[in-house]
Amino acid sequence: MKCEDKKKILYLGHDPARFSQNQKELFHFPIIQTKKLAIDSLEGFLESSYLLVTSRQAVFCLVNLLTPQEKANFQKMKIISIGSATTLSLKEKGVDVAHQAEVATAEGVVKLIEELPLKTEDCFFYPHSALSRNIITDFFIQKNIKYHAVALYTTIPNKELPPPDLKNFEEIIFTSPSTVDAFLQLYGSLPKNLKLTPLGPITANYLMKSTKFG
Repeated sequence: MKCEDKKKILYLGHDPARFSQNQKELFHFPIIQTKKLAIDSLEGFLESSYLLVTSRQAVFCLVNLLTPQEKANFQKMKIISIGSATTLSLKEKGVDVAHQAEVATAEGVVKLIEELPLKTEDCFFYPHSALSRNIITDFFIQKNIKYHAVALYTTIPNKELPPPDLKNFEEIIFTSPSTVDAFLQLYGSLPKNLKLTPLGPITANYLMKSTKFG
């Protein structure tokens, strides 16, 4: 992968198509990799009435793990998506989304669930990253809502590709807290002479803390 001098923006997420800036000025460096965790079975999946999906990576990991019986139940479950990108990934798998959070954060998901007419027997299946915050599971516990949470994957810095030379850029796009952590591992510190742009409020808050205390 080569970086031309004309490249002005360094995009660190998985999918640069989600970023609306001029693609001719965008250089894509996927700074994190998804590492699937060893999962023998999806305990609780068949007894769950809701499936809560909070990332595109969770979609990819989950679909590959489902047994034929679980795939049949998959089509019957009420699907909750955290945001438009996750919803699109589900639709590409032929899955209809019943509810999508207005704000694509764990807090937005909690607000959505609070407004659902849940029954006592309803149960949520929640596949997630091992690095996910506890916002959603803490909510389930607090509200005494039945759930099964399974960590399907984690993210690690991408060391298979050489890190781009930052002198060729004027702006860096961070798409998640994991991209901030990976950047710090690969580069040592955040540059002070470049524009640092986070996508989403959670990444923005994390980047601000890393800039202040890093």
